[in-house]
Order: sequence, then C-alpha cells, then structure tokens
Amino acid sequence: MKKGFSINGKGRKWYFFAYTLCFAVMAAAIFSVFLLYKKSFVWVPDGLQQHFNALLYYRRWLLDIIHTLTAEHRLEIPLWDLSIGMGSDILTTLHYYVIGDPLNLLSVFVPGEQYMEGFYCGLVLFRLYLAGLSFSAYCRYHGQEPYCMLLGTLVYTFCSWSIVAMRHPYFLNPMIYLPLILIGVDKIYKKEKPWLYIGMLAVSTVSSFYFAYMICIFVVGYALLRYLMIFRKIELKNVLKWVGKFVGYSLAALASVSVILLPVVMMTLSTGRAGAEHDFSILYPFSYYRKFLSGFLIGGAGYWSELGYTGLILVAAIFLLSNRRKYTGLRIAFVFMTLLLLLPYGGLVLNGGGYVINRFVWAYSMLVSFIAVKMYPQIMEMQKKKRVELLVAGGLYMFLCLVICTKSQKRYLVAALVMFAVLLGLIIGTRKKTKEKALYKGVLLAVVMVELVYQGWVKYAPWAEGYVEEFADRGEAYHMLTDDAAGSLVKNAAKDGSDTVWRYESLQAEEWKNTAMQLGLYGVSYYFSLANPYINEFQREMYLNQTRDFCYSGLDGRTLLDRLAGVKYFVVPEENRGLLPYGYDTLINRGTLGKGSRYEVAAAAYESDDVLPLGFASDTYISREQYGKMTVTEKQQALLQGIVVEDGGLPESLTLADPVFTDENLPCEVTEIKGARWVEGGIAVEEENARVTMKFHGLPESETYFIFEGLDYKGNEGLKKKPQSRLHIQVTCGAVSKKITFLTDENNFYSGVTDFLINTGYREEAPEEITVEFQETGTYYFEEMRVAAQPMEAGQAGAFVQETLEAVSIGTNEVTGEISVDKEKLLCLTLPYSTGWDAYVDGEETEILQADTMFMAILVPEGSHEIRLTYGTPYLKAGGALSLIGLGSIGCMAAVPVLCKKVRKKKPVYLSGKKEYRAIDFAKFIAAFLVAAIHIPPLEDCSPWLSHEVQQVICRMAVPFFFLCTGFFLGGKLCDRERTKRYLFHILKMYLFWTLCYCLPMIERFWKGDRTFTENAGEMLRRFFLIGSYIQLWYLLATAVAAVLLYVCVSVLKWRDRTLIAAVVFLYVIGVLGNSYRHAFDGVPAVAAGIKFYQAGVLTTRNGIFFGFPFVAAGYLLWKYRGKIRQHSYGVWTTVCLAAMFGEEYLVRKAWGEGSHDMYLLTPAAAVCLFLALAWISLPERTDSAAKLLRRLSTYLFLLHMLVNFWLKKTLLWQQAWVKYSPVHYGIVTGVSILLGLVFCLVQDRWKRLNRVK
Repeated sequence: MKKGFSINGKGRKWYFFAYTLCFAVMAAAIFSVFLLYKKSFVWVPDGLQQHFNALLYYRRWLLDIIHTLTAEHRLEIPLWDLSIGMGSDILTTLHYYVIGDPLNLLSVFVPGEQYMEGFYCGLVLFRLYLAGLSFSAYCRYHGQEPYCMLLGTLVYTFCSWSIVAMRHPYFLNPMIYLPLILIGVDKIYKKEKPWLYIGMLAVSTVSSFYFAYMICIFVVGYALLRYLMIFRKIELKNVLKWVGKFVGYSLAALASVSVILLPVVMMTLSTGRAGAEHDFSILYPFSYYRKFLSGFLIGGAGYWSELGYTGLILVAAIFLLSNRRKYTGLRIAFVFMTLLLLLPYGGLVLNGGGYVINRFVWAYSMLVSFIAVKMYPQIMEMQKKKRVELLVAGGLYMFLCLVICTKSQKRYLVAALVMFAVLLGLIIGTRKKTKEKALYKGVLLAVVMVELVYQGWVKYAPWAEGYVEEFADRGEAYHMLTDDAAGSLVKNAAKDGSDTVWRYESLQAEEWKNTAMQLGLYGVSYYFSLANPYINEFQREMYLNQTRDFCYSGLDGRTLLDRLAGVKYFVVPEENRGLLPYGYDTLINRGTLGKGSRYEVAAAAYESDDVLPLGFASDTYISREQYGKMTVTEKQQALLQGIVVEDGGLPESLTLADPVFTDENLPCEVTEIKGARWVEGGIAVEEENARVTMKFHGLPESETYFIFEGLDYKGNEGLKKKPQSRLHIQVTCGAVSKKITFLTDENNFYSGVTDFLINTGYREEAPEEITVEFQETGTYYFEEMRVAAQPMEAGQAGAFVQETLEAVSIGTNEVTGEISVDKEKLLCLTLPYSTGWDAYVDGEETEILQADTMFMAILVPEGSHEIRLTYGTPYLKAGGALSLIGLGSIGCMAAVPVLCKKVRKKKPVYLSGKKEYRAIDFAKFIAAFLVAAIHIPPLEDCSPWLSHEVQQVICRMAVPFFFLCTGFFLGGKLCDRERTKRYLFHILKMYLFWTLCYCLPMIERFWKGDRTFTENAGEMLRRFFLIGSYIQLWYLLATAVAAVLLYVCVSVLKWRDRTLIAAVVFLYVIGVLGNSYRHAFDGVPAVAAGIKFYQAGVLTTRNGIFFGFPFVAAGYLLWKYRGKIRQHSYGVWTTVCLAAMFGEEYLVRKAWGEGSHDMYLLTPAAAVCLFLALAWISLPERTDSAAKLLRRLSTYLFLLHMLVNFWLKKTLLWQQAWVKYSPVHYGIVTGVSILLGLVFCLVQDRWKRLNRVK
C-alpha cells in the first residue's frame, strides 16, 4: 500500500464529511422530484402491497413478541397468520421483505404507524448512504486516494440501479454487503481474521437468499481471480488449502443462519415458481444492444440492466482496455462481467435458472466504479498518445450512440452526450499541474454529480419517463392499506363475536392485495414472492385467472367457491352490482374509498349466510381419482357435495359420494368477428382490440362462464410487431367486463397456465351474448372455447355438512374448537394445507389429510371432542439445529487461538506439568447450575423446544464431568487403602446427612397412602441402597459404588489398563442400551423382559455401576497417563462431539418418541474432551481463592437446590404467578441455594478455626 494513499486521522474524518455532504446534495437534487410532486418512496404496484405493507406488519409482529416477553414473561413467536392471504407462514412469506433485513429492527422505535411512511423513506436513503460507505471501505482497504474514492462512491451510490431498485428496498442491500464480503476475502488471503467475511456472508444470506446466491457466485470468481493475482501460479496443494478455508468459512456462515435459510429455501423449491420453463434465446433482441450502448449515460437497457454510470466510467473503461500491460485482473473481470450482461445465459444462470433477467447489475456497478477509482490517477498522468486514443474512442462512442439509438432515447441522450463531451474535454485538454488544483477537482466532481442528477431526473420527472407517477402520494400509503381498502367496509361486521371466522372478497378495481394484514381480517388475496403451492394447485384446477403462482386475487366471485372458502362478505363498486355473486343480498355498509385521491370509488359491502364455516364435518367423501376425471365446472360443484381426499385407508363409516351436476354447456354461434379471422385450431388477430361476438341461449338464475382450454399464442410471423409475452383478452357479458391476462413462455413469470374460466356474473334473467376482445395481435390457439351456465340455488353450501366446528379460537400458532359427531366422520378445515400443521383430537395426535386440494381434513371419532391444531414452520427445527452447529463451529474458530495456541519449536508440554486446575473449579460451579437446570428447566416457559435441547444435551454433560473430576483427583489415593477408606467414609457421611435433610421431601414423594407401612419402609430402603434416596442424591451413592469398584479393580485385583478399559466400555454400552436405547429391543421379548425386570428393582442403569464407574475409571486413566497427554485442540473436539450429540438425541427421540434420556453413546467422548480442554486452561494465582470457594459452592448448589425448591413451593410466594415463570423460578432456587451454601461455608470455616484453637 502506498503511503500517500492511506486515509488516517484527519484525512478519514474529512473524507467522511465530504462524502456525507455530497450524498446530501445528490439525494436532495435527485429526489427533489418527489418533494415537488408530493410523492413518497412507496412504489404503488409492489412497494405498497408488499414492502411497505410487510414493514407495517413486521413492526406490530416485533412489538407483540416484546410485549409477550416483558409483560407475560414468555417467549412466543407467531409463525402463521390467517390474515396473510388465505393463511400463510410468516417467516417464509416475509423473510426477504422485512425479517431478514437487520435495519428493519429499528421499526420498533417508531412511535406510531402514522410515522412509518417517513421511516420507510428514511431507510431507503440510509441504505443508499451505507452502500456508499461500504464501497468507500473497500477502496480504502485497497489503498486508494480519497478524491478518487469520492468520485467512484458517488457513481456507485447513485447509479441507475439505485434509482430503479429503490422501489424494492431490499434490492439495495447487496450493494452494502458485497464490498464488505470482498474485503473479508482479501483479509483471509492476508491471513487476517475471517470474521468480517463470515459475518457479512451470514447477514447477506439471512437478508435475501436470492441475492446471496449471486453474491456467492461473485465471491467464488473474486477469490479465484485474487488467488491468481497473488500467487501467480496454480499448485494443487495450495489451491486445495485455500479452497478448504473458504468452503469451511462459507459453510459456517450459511449454517449459522439456517434457522431462517433452510425453511425459505425448501419453501422456494416446493413452489411452481422454482420449476417453470421459459423460452430462451442465445442473444437478446437488437433493441437491447442499442439501449445498452447509451445505457452507460442514461440508465437502463431492459431486462433490469440498469447502468447509468456517467462519462467518467466510460473514460476509465476505455483507458483500462487500452492498457495491456497492467491491471490484467481488472480487465478480465470487466470483460467477463460485460459479457454476462450481453448474453442472456448470464442473466439466466445468475437468476437461478428461472428466467433471463440481469438483477446482478449492482455487482457490475461496483466493478466499474472501482475501475474508475483505480484508473483515475493514471488518467490524470496519461501521455499525449493516450489522450489521442481516448479522444478517438470517446468520439466514436458518441457517434455510435447517435446513429443507433432510438428516437425516444435521442430525446434525452443528446444532453448526456454533451456532458460527456465536457468531461472528456476536462480530462484530455487540461495539463497535469492544473489537474492537481482544487478548482479542477471541484469542477470535475460537479460535472460527475450533474450527470448523475440528470439521469435521475430523466427517470423520475413527469416531463421525461415519469417514473415518479408510479409512487404513492405523500401520506397516502397507510390509508390505502387501511381506511381506503375494501375490507374497511366489512371490518366491524367481520368482528361480530361469532364462534367461527369468515373471509371477505372484493372485486372493486383498485383493491390492493394483502390489505387484510393491516385490517386484522381474513381475506382471499395474496401477493408475495413465495406462496403455498397447494393454493396454486387449486387455482389451476378451477381455471382461476391468476397471472402468477405467487399472486392471487380472490375466487373470481364464483358463488360455489366463495361458499366453500367461507367468504361471508363481498365488496363491489356501487356502479356495478352485477359483480356480486348469488346469495349476497344483505347490504351491511357502503362508503367512498380513497376519497379525494386518484383511486376514489364508491363501494358497497354485502353479506351472505349461505357459506361454510372454518370447520365442518361430513361422512361423505369424493376420491381423488374420481375428482380428477371431472370437468372444471363439475369439480366446483363436487366440492359442496363431498370432501375430496385420497381414498386409501379411510374407515368404512364414510360414504363415497355420487355428485349431481347441474351445469350446462351452452351452444354458441359467432355472429360477428372484427379485426380477426379463423384459422385451424384458433383465431388470427390482425388488428389490436379485435372482437368476436358470440350468441347463445343462457339460463336464468345462473352464473355464466366463458372458458378457454389449452390456450396458446404465436406472434405474427413476417410482421414488424414482435411476439408479446403478456396478452390481454377482455370478456364482456352485459354490464360485467373482466380481463384474462395470459402469459406466454417468453414472460418472466410464465408458469404454464393455459386454462381460464371467467365468471361473467349471476343473473336472474338469461344472458344472450358475450363479446371477446383480443387486445394484442397474433395467432391464438386453443383446444376449446365455450360458454357454460351454472344454476344457483339457496342452501347448496350446507347440503352435505352435518356438524360444524364450534367455539373456534385462533391463537398464536394454533387453532382450537369443539365438535360433536354421531359417528366417525371427516372434519374439513378451510385452512391451507401445510406440512407445518399438527392436529390433536382430545390431546391425541392424528393424521392430517389433504382435502379439496388446498385444505385440510382429519378423522374425528364418534362423540364430543376438543380439536387443536398447532403450527410450526416446516424445517425450522432442522434449520435451528444447523444454526447451532454453525454457531458452535464459529465459536470454535474464535476459541482455538485463545485456548489452544500452537507451540512451535518448543519442548512438548504434557498434562503432568500442570500445577493448578482452577479452570476446572470454575467449571464445576457452572456444571452445578446445569444440574439444577435439568430439574428446574429455566427456559421451559420461553422456548420449550430450546429448553428440551439444552436440558437433554448440554445439561447432561454436567454429571459425567463431575465423575471424571472425581476419578482424576482420586487417582493418587487408590494405591493407599487408608486414604481410600477416608474418602469413602466422607462420601457416605454426606449421603446419610443429606438423606436426613430430605426426609420430608422423600416422604411426600415416595410414601404412598395406598401402601402399608412395611411396603413404604421397604420402598424407602430400596431407594436408599439401590437407587438413591432422593432425586439428585443418587450421585453420592453412585460415587461411593464407583470408587469401591475402581479400588477393587486397581488395588485388589490388579487389573491391567486394557482390562479396565474393556470393563468400562462393556459396562457403559450395557448402560446406554438399557437406558436411551432400551426401546430398540422391544421386538426382542427376552431382552425386553430382562430390561423390565432390572428396572423393576434398580429403576435405571444411570447408577454407580453402569454410569458412575465408567466415568470415574476414565478420570483415573487420565490421571495415570497425564504424562503422555499433550496439549491439543480439545475445545474444537468438544464442540464437534456436542454437535454430534444433538444429532444423536434427535435420532433417538424420533425413533422412540421419548423426550428424556440420561446416557448417549457420544457422552464419554464429549465429556473427556471437555475435561481436557478445561484442564489445559491456566488461570492466574490471584483467582485461587475464588476457585476454591466456587468449588465448595458447586457442591452445595448441587445438593441444596431441590430442597430449596421443595420449601419454596410450600410458601405463600409460590402462589404468585410471576414466581412460577420458569426463568424466575430457576433464578430464585439457585440464588437461595448459593446464599445457603455461603452460610454453610462460613459455619464450616468457623468450626475448623475453633477446632484448631482447641
């Protein structure tokens, strides 16, 4: 790094000030359009319905979690909400909109929802500001000059990508993350700490796995390029070494955030969006390349290739390409990245293979901005020859732009080319000495800033592209989602206190999706990037007119479908009541939505009583095979005559339905065709808005349907117009007019939908004519185009419903209700089917069946029952386990340099050289807390799942650790009979003393009123001699037994170490098989009977023989061979063993269902590694007194905590609810135990001093 290029001290502060000032000026200039036209940064098409909507919801979601935690003292995280679409998972739905972005956490500090629009806009600007700082950090790390950095940073921050991507705020986040991740890559190559790389890769992944996928690809390319630049040659051994490092760090980062990443990835793979096939060509259309050339100056070229880099980038790129001797790495990167933008294959691969789109251009922006920073000093010093080359190249570029650009581009391009010419003249026509002056630098900076402002105005200003018109008016966004939403007309009626829940639908033109989230209602519209695939499957079966798999807008007002889905309320414009389905006769409210705005509409809300509740029971079902053979109109009728399920394994009490269909296909006659002609298999549309008029004899009191099946499209060959990717077909019947939106395989969101059914409305009179208008030219092919009628009648909804779910309650991650049935039946729940649901009938888990394609059903036996459904995000627990492993591995990386320092060229250090073990004393104190946590789980009321995992793995390490300590420090005494006797006598005295202390708890727990005195006394003696007199006192008995056995084996029988090890392994394996793995022998009667007989007498293998002896003996062997035990990475191996133990516990629990286990096969390895890791830690001598005190307190905490717990429950304090909250309960018990332990220590020390005096 050149000394003159560093930014230190005052220079750094001045750069920060200069960047902040320039950012403020640029932001004010570019976004002044929003101020002038009173607009916010909330983009109406997506920003309103998705981003701003999600941020409002996320704030409430966070505040609810905080309130529950602080006010009710429990951790409760909502994972599912019926108000999101028809019911959706919160984590996977809102992941990269709000949940993954750390900046959105600041929303909890916003005082009210009325301020959220300002917060939203402020975050957009803050993200841009951070992107600039991040890029500056990268440049600074690579030793660039402050002025060059400032130029490049402004280009990077305000390029055309930023101007356009602000409509999707999280699109700006990768601009923050990528420069920091690349700094992390460079730090790793310099053998510096990898924390920046790991941390930022983890943050970028949890923020958006979509952009993280691109980032990972760029990181691989960058790491490869940097390797070649640093090492200059490829050596397989060296390559594998660095690959191993980067793979290890990357896996640790990805694993650490798997708790969110895994559920989202699995949800993505399950949707239709992941597997859609699209049309793909080798090259882009010529128009793309025409726009691409001028795009460097005025922005986008299409396909999200948003460039807009000013003339400075052009000059730098030309200079880079003309310099063949230096900057090879930069030149390769520039050429390669440019090719990715010029060939569709680049956009396809970097978009995950879904479709062609260049949403990676933000990375290109970083590259070209850094090229400008890197080239600027060279450009300022270039010789005359280079100036001529630059002038020729710049002139040629301007000529090509004017020749091949379109007329619409030329309107704005001329001014941009003039500014480019000015900048070119400043660079070429100014002498070197002048360029060093502040005035020149200020002028050049001003030109670059003006260029950036100009391209921003071209994009936003109404007199140009008018992009600002697509944004919501200032203060309007929140009201559009609440007061001005159609749901506001039914809000009061929908919360009438009934014992079930209802949905609402709206067909008014400007109804925004997802508004139910803000109103606290239940709707049938949804628009987020990931959606439940079963809902999409249902939409396709019903030929619903949905353009995208992840977006749905109700059920097309079809009466039968609305009845099934529990749509009780319907909102339509006052001017078009013909959109209202049959049966919605009761007017409940009317009003003007969006009053005074461009979206103003008068609307009315109606109610129907002929709809199904959330849960209903029936003994009639329709087999999936039977259902699959029906037509679309027959399917929707069948749904109200039986519950559609797979017929395998259903009880005989259920009846297979024989549906009755009343729909009719209506013979049609084409009476007029204008601007089109018939061709084989379809119709050729030669003029825009061509019309086909069809006459038919409709049915009265019916819904009339227009149906397309197998629709396909081919563009007009030989005509100038290019094939369309998005087609619109307007279907009109009377006063009702609806539009079919058909996507071809050239559309990014194409998903293979070719069947459409348009409901033209219910009429009491018979309709006679339908007009079909094709708005785009081309040839439309179809298998069938027909008109059908569906007669309507009252009572259709409840014809096959026999009982309903009553007292329905929707809580956090659960739905409950009650039902009584006269025989075994199917209970259908109109909640979207998901593998995250578990169902319970009277507390017993039951299987959930997929019903009616997108809903759920369970079998309910005869009688009255309580129904409970609980929800957990699929793969959340597996992701949580991976996150623990990832965090553990990161912890090991941090701990290894501290705990396991490498000793080079020094005499080996062995454990026998250790003179103190104070760390073990400290660890004993912590282990005592872990033992207390087994008996009084502190996390039980916060997170039962986490509490279980900690209790069954982490806490189960404490007792083996105590046994190892006993064996290790007992080692030298085993050769001395008298010392061994004294130790055993001490342990037995303690056991007897504490047994007497626990007399009352023992009597309450084990003395049973239905047994005689003799039987109770026998039970007490059995426990005293064979099991352990009270819960944790078994440890003292086991220690005594283990010490006796070890003394006999070592000092009496004189066993060799091999024999002792074999006995230890044999006994421990027998103990494990008889404990955690005992159910593996349920199919072997003889073994199962033996285990049962043993348990009847001794209760468990967790005792002195099978548990205590193996660990005490292991401790003794560690003591004996301490002269051969060298310092090693025991901390790392401890973490690895613990991670494997989590896996073992999970497999055991899944295999046999029990939630509590004492012994695992991996426990010895983990315990030994933990003991050795602690044994090698050296603490200063000043901690000696503290270590001794904590060692004594650990004993008293171990022995006292259950006694304190017993008496706590006898006091009046236990009647207080806050005391029973598990963390408080645990804290009181352990705190009082430690205080009593201190008293015992003081009394004991006082007694010893008195004895010494005597």
